[in-house]
Amino acid sequence: MNNESYSIDDLQWFIKIAEAGSLSRASRQLDVPKSTLSRRLARMETAAGVSLVKRNTRAFALTDAGQRLLDGTGPLIHKLNAVTQEVFSQDQTPAGRVRLAASATFGKVVLLPLVTEYLLQHEHLELDVKLSNRHVNIVEEGIDLAVRIGELADSSLKARAIGTVRPALFASPAYASQYGLPQHPGELSAHAGLLQSKEAAEIKLHSRTRTARGLLRSRLIIGPSDALVAPTLDGLGIAVLPEFQAAPLVASGQLVRVLEGWHMSALKVQLIYPTQRHQSPTVRALMAFLAEQIPKRLKTLSI
Repeated sequence: MNNESYSIDDLQWFIKIAEAGSLSRASRQLDVPKSTLSRRLARMETAAGVSLVKRNTRAFALTDAGQRLLDGTGPLIHKLNAVTQEVFSQDQTPAGRVRLAASATFGKVVLLPLVTEYLLQHEHLELDVKLSNRHVNIVEEGIDLAVRIGELADSSLKARAIGTVRPALFASPAYASQYGLPQHPGELSAHAGLLQSKEAAEIKLHSRTRTARGLLRSRLIIGPSDALVAPTLDGLGIAVLPEFQAAPLVASGQLVRVLEGWHMSALKVQLIYPTQRHQSPTVRALMAFLAEQIPKRLKTLSI
């Protein structure tokens, strides 16, 4: 150890850089200039008298000393942050910036009304919401919280299941009048399918007593499901749509449910967040709100 001093803040920055996996990624996640992080890291190395990061390759890697420092101090720093934030944030309302992500369709129909309601309640809060149908890497892109549908494949993330959504088959009254509607999954092959992928043409359906498969005849393949609504309303074919998306159109008489006695498997709705990143009270408050309100919103959009 050299005489050069370092602060607890320098150690905090080192841990954030190490957990992010690179200076550039840490800079994006933290909204801090890369040059600032580089100076903090250099000060830690000068104080320690050893290199903490390997600089002889393009890939980011910790030295043995850097890994020991991360393993030994990381859990302590996270615990320190958790305790101090819990104590200092008592009786404080949510404030600051939270980055939130969701799929485009779910975000527009289910999440956006709740986000608006929450922001009206908390004037000092800023929500940076990313709605996208591509897979968003929430660690690399600095997302604090994401709402995802389906199973979690990334073991580096934590998940909290808060509800389910179910896809179903829908058609317009005009299509039903012209072509009729199937009465059994086996009759789907006689009907035009409006699908997000070729694989989606095979439909697995469940009744109270049995499971059956049907195969729609692909007529139009386009995604996301938002893009399927207009051709379905125009009577082009039978589409697979989330119930929450189709519910208002069914209520208004613009769409009808196909094979009402059968249903497709439900999919989990989960709140996803990084394992290593400490959650602020503001993020935890938003999580609690969404965990309570998303199931209520989905219930109003069920069929």
